Amino acid sequence: MQAFILALGTRGDIELFLTLGCELVRRGHRVYFVAAELYEPRIREAGLFPVSLGAGTLEQAQAVLRSLSSVPKEQRPGRFYEQWIAPQVPLAVQQIERFPGEIDFFICNMKLGLRRRGRILPGAAVTYDPPDSLEELRRRRASEHAERLIEIVALPKALLDPNGVWDPKYHFTGFWDEPSFAGWEPPADLVRFVEAEPPPVVLTMGSMVTFDAKRLASTLFEALGRVGSRAVVVEGWSNFPRVDAFQDRLHIAKEVPYGWLFEKTSCVIHHGGTGTLAAVLRAGRPSILLPQLACQETFGEILIRENLAADALDVETVDADRLASALRRVHEDERLQQSARAWQKLRKAEKGVVAAADLIEVHWEKLRQPPAR
Repeated sequence: MQAFILALGTRGDIELFLTLGCELVRRGHRVYFVAAELYEPRIREAGLFPVSLGAGTLEQAQAVLRSLSSVPKEQRPGRFYEQWIAPQVPLAVQQIERFPGEIDFFICNMKLGLRRRGRILPGAAVTYDPPDSLEELRRRRASEHAERLIEIVALPKALLDPNGVWDPKYHFTGFWDEPSFAGWEPPADLVRFVEAEPPPVVLTMGSMVTFDAKRLASTLFEALGRVGSRAVVVEGWSNFPRVDAFQDRLHIAKEVPYGWLFEKTSCVIHHGGTGTLAAVLRAGRPSILLPQLACQETFGEILIRENLAADALDVETVDADRLASALRRVHEDERLQQSARAWQKLRKAEKGVVAAADLIEVHWEKLRQPPAR
C-alpha cells in the first residue's frame, strides 16, 4: 500500500501521525507525509518520505500561537485553523494532485476526503482530541465521501466514552505511543538531576506558547520551594528563562523523550495534549493540568473525574500557593496514586497504533479496486 498522511498543526499533531506512519512502514507499506516544511527533518528522521508544503516556518507558527493568548480558550482552535492550517490546505491538495505515482490510501487529521484521478480514495479520519459535546462530534464528521472513510479515535473508550454513547462508526484504539527512543542518550547532567532524591516533578507544555514562560518558571520555582521538591522543565516550543537561582531546583531541557523521563518522576504538570497525556498515563503518574485549549480543559475534567489529576489551573493566574497545594495532594492523596497505577495497567494493555494500522489495512482491502485486466 502506498499511503499519504496529511497532518497540519503543531509538533504534537505531527508526532502522533509519525507514530502511525512508522507502524505502517514497519508492515511494509510506503508512507508519504504531507506537512509544513519546518517538520521535514523530523519526518526524515522517522524514516518516512516528506512532501513539504514550502510554507510556514517555526517562527510563524509560534507567532500565531502567541497571538491566541488574548483569545478565549474555546475560540483558539478556530483561530489557529484560520491563520495557520487553512492557508496550507490548498497547497497540500496541490502537492497530492501533482504526485506522479499511485496513492492507495489517504490519512488526515482533518475530516477530509480526497478525490484523485476520478475516484475517491479510501481513507481514515482520525480523532484525537475530546469534543465539547456529541453535537460537535457529529458536526466534525465528514459528510462528503463518508462511506470511503473509516473513523478512528486515537483515545481509550473507557476514558472518552465510558457510557457507550458515541456512534459505533467510531473505532477506539486507545492512545498511540511515541516511537521508541532507542539510541537516544540522555545528557549526563540530566541523568544526575533525575537520579537525585527526591524524584523530581516534570513541567512540559509541548508546542503551547500562549503563556508567560518567565512568570510560570518563577511560580513553579516558588511552589517547589514550599513543598521541598525539584522539577525538570521540558521547554518544547517555549523559551524558559535560565536564572542562576533556579539551578538547584529546576533543570531545563529543550526536548526529552517522555517515555524515558516520566517514569523517573513523581508527577507531570502539563497542558493536556493527547501525546503528553498518553505518556503520563503509561508512566503511571498523576497530573496537574495547565490547559491552553478547550479540548485540553475537557481532558482536565476527565482526569479529575478519574482521580488522575490533582487540579486543573489557569496558567495565567495560578500562584505558588495553588500550585504547591496541588503538588502536596499529588504526594499525599493515595487515591491519585492508585488511579494512576490502575490506568497504567490499562494503557499497557492497549493495542493503540497497532489497532489503528489493523483497521486501515482491513478498510483498504475492503475498498481497494481490483487490478486492471
